[in-house]
Amino acid sequence: DGANDVAMIQAADVGVGLLGKEGRQAANNADFAFSRFRSLTRLLLVHGTLADYRLARLIKYSFWKNIAFAAMFFCFQFFNGFSGQALLDGVTSAFYNAFFTAFPAGVLATLDRPVRHLASLAAHPRAYNARPALTARAFWRTAVLAGAAQGAVIFFIPYLSQTLSGPAPALDDLWTLGKTMFIGVIGVVTLEAALV
Repeated sequence: DGANDVAMIQAADVGVGLLGKEGRQAANNADFAFSRFRSLTRLLLVHGTLADYRLARLIKYSFWKNIAFAAMFFCFQFFNGFSGQALLDGVTSAFYNAFFTAFPAGVLATLDRPVRHLASLAAHPRAYNARPALTARAFWRTAVLAGAAQGAVIFFIPYLSQTLSGPAPALDDLWTLGKTMFIGVIGVVTLEAALV
């Protein structure tokens, strides 16, 4: 709560200062400032748990959606002779992260919670960091492998379903195939965020 704690607060990842009798230097340099120690419990048990949980989910979701998107292009290269032919135009590809998937990721990062009632996090302190929200094994399983597999499925279903001839106008051009896959990946990514 005094000026002697300023260096320690600035070196910490999250500095917490107390408005005490020794001055306000610690509180002025802290990330969070409290007038009583009892507020520290809610900061740690509720907001700390939420921040850890939401950040871990956001990291896994962001990697998953981008790996699923890239896996479509990777699978396409095996069927175009590795020529570098684009499956989608540049504007559509650029809008994937900037427009189409930004809102679901933002909603997921702000509204997702590990429990329904946040008061239960403070009531049961053992729930704090009961198990890490982001581990290497969970990341590889839920982000990398699931993204690659789902991206391959999103590619192969339209690719193997396209008609090359028939009485109706054939949907056999690259433009239609790419847009169909793009609609599929947008649907899967949005549905995943909605289910969570």
